[in-house]
Amino acid sequence: MMLISEAFEAYALDRVVFRNQSKQTEEHYDLCRRSFADFVGDIEVGAITFPMLRNWKFELDKTKNAATVRNYLSCFRMVWKYLARKNMPVFDPELIELPRREQPKPVFITSEQVQQLIDSCIRVRSKAIISLLYGSGIRLGELISLDRSDMDSDTFAVRGKNRKVRPCFLDERTKLLLDEYLRTRRDSHPALFISTQHNTPDRSPLRMTPTNIQLILRLARQNAGLIKKVTPHTLRHSFATNLLFNNCDIRYTQAMLGHADIRTTMAYTHIVDERLHEVFKKFHTV
Repeated sequence: MMLISEAFEAYALDRVVFRNQSKQTEEHYDLCRRSFADFVGDIEVGAITFPMLRNWKFELDKTKNAATVRNYLSCFRMVWKYLARKNMPVFDPELIELPRREQPKPVFITSEQVQQLIDSCIRVRSKAIISLLYGSGIRLGELISLDRSDMDSDTFAVRGKNRKVRPCFLDERTKLLLDEYLRTRRDSHPALFISTQHNTPDRSPLRMTPTNIQLILRLARQNAGLIKKVTPHTLRHSFATNLLFNNCDIRYTQAMLGHADIRTTMAYTHIVDERLHEVFKKFHTV
């Protein structure tokens, strides 16, 4: 019979060997194991009952946020499913239901504020990056992966989550800024955007990193005097919100964002509903 600690160790070894478990994932499972073992003791898994788990969950609710509680239960359920597959005498893992994931409200800025960001930049590369993120709604990783050869027309393709390819589009402002930026390039690096700050011995250009892009946005926000935090995902949210404000069909918005599930896209409709309420309160009188 296995103790709780032994069960988590066996599951972790299985994941490392067969699924290439990340360091962060290891830490999540270790925190879950320690929390549960502290609550019930490092006892044999066959002695653990569903009421024990439920009482542990009640204790977690007192000190942890909803996301952490959900993460702990998810880790526990995966270990319990692993033990059930090994024919260990554990209670049915299907009894472990995860709390509904809370969807954070998307943060967005207006098209006028995007223009303020662009105008605040001195370098045309920064202007082109901001315009492309907002104008196409692509993710940070998708932006970094783009090559110059991808941008030879008004339409380009990105490979998003689950390696799914989707078409994206260039607006006139972004095309002009990209053309201006690429005319400044004297290198042969295939990347669309390169970093000019690097430590390679031969001083050869490097593809930009997430940190490079995030720094550009942080400086642009400060120079533009915007209060809201602006990240690449803020610009993606702003792209989606702008589409819906202008009555774009939700299915088209889903396709342009590359969402597999339309419920993810539906999160943006709440923003539109709130804006409609503001308009109602401003213009409707009784």
